[in-house]
Amino acid sequence: MSKTRTLFMETTEVPVQKTAGDILSLLVRAGATQVSLDYQGGKIVGMRFTYPVDGFPVAFRLPVRTEPVFKIINGRRSPYGQFSRNAMAAKDRDQAERVAWRQLLRWIEAQIAMVETGMVKTDEVFLPYVATASGQTLYEHFIATGAAQRLLSAPEPR
Repeated sequence: MSKTRTLFMETTEVPVQKTAGDILSLLVRAGATQVSLDYQGGKIVGMRFTYPVDGFPVAFRLPVRTEPVFKIINGRRSPYGQFSRNAMAAKDRDQAERVAWRQLLRWIEAQIAMVETGMVKTDEVFLPYVATASGQTLYEHFIATGAAQRLLSAPEPR
């Protein structure tokens, strides 16, 4: 019988609010000039920050997509019994939020470490998260407009 692999940070019990505060501190240390949290239904669902690029303030949006994490955690449960998917959905959703935020923190820590050593620039690693005028991230805009297919397709053979 194969053992189910745990997700990175799956057993964390650190509250989302604490992790969001830790991320805020990291971003400020990296030079962010503004940081704010996005809420939905009383829960933190994302974070925004402004960082100067060549003296110009650029807005970034860090979404926290908890649904894929929830599907993995909850999907491991039996559809029947006391600990079924339905019975444990609320608990699993709370855990998925903690895991997703903690994973984001660890990713940002790694990015900031690379910035601090001079391996990359802050705006370089956060480029996909630049907030466009429509509110999408640059990555979301890139995919939605088909730019990915135009810019990233393999070159034609000569």
